[in-house]
Amino acid sequence: MRVEKVFHIYAKDVCLYHSLKEEEFHSVWENLNHMVGLMKTDYSASDLNFEELPVYVSSNQVEDHSY
Repeated sequence: MRVEKVFHIYAKDVCLYHSLKEEEFHSVWENLNHMVGLMKTDYSASDLNFEELPVYVSSNQVEDHSY
């Protein structure tokens, strides 16, 4: 069994992205932080946060413990 990570990204307690794999998370997180600084939105960089969750992978089955 191995452990992988998934990420959920939030802005002001609203989930914007869920179950992102680590590689995708880093790209999306960086882009969001740049966008809130450049665009006029209701959000600032301090409104963004994320949650990192383990996913246990065994054989060909995935057990998601993010609930």
